[in-house]
Amino acid sequence: MPDPAGYTYGTDEVARSPVSLAELDELRGTVGLTEEDEHYLPEEQPEVVLRELLEFFVG
Repeated sequence: MPDPAGYTYGTDEVARSPVSLAELDELRGTVGLTEEDEHYLPEEQPEVVLRELLEFFVG
């Protein structure tokens, strides 16, 4: 079965994040995201929850 059209996850075509892993950890601490919180995040879209938290705190 072929991959869906436009599917590039895990390939060199996907842009690299401008945020380092260290900066991501700092952001998690800033918004108060704990390991328990991460346990309850939907596995498919944790970035949505992080974005909403960031928007809540930063505006």
